[in-house]
Amino acid sequence: VHYDDSTARGVFFGHLQIISACDLLIAFLPEASMGTAIEMQEAYVRKIPIITISPMTTNWVIRLLSAKNFETVGEFEKFVSENDLRKVAAGFRIAVEEKA
Repeated sequence: VHYDDSTARGVFFGHLQIISACDLLIAFLPEASMGTAIEMQEAYVRKIPIITISPMTTNWVIRLLSAKNFETVGEFEKFVSENDLRKVAAGFRIAVEEKA
């Protein structure tokens, strides 16, 4: 994406503001992303549960901040089809609050 600095600043900080209104953050990380890592940190600090979809199972950000990681989109799709994400998010939120 080729934004000028002003637009980039607005997009970046705008995304961080959106996170504060979330009940659950789902992050897709097929490869490392500094921006997504910062968004995950913001969610974690705000005690917002994080689900990741990533094959990078040894990545510290994914290991330490995710309530649950799925290595493939297919695994995530199966999980979503079998579960009510509102209930999952509530359960993860309790676990995140207890962990903090």
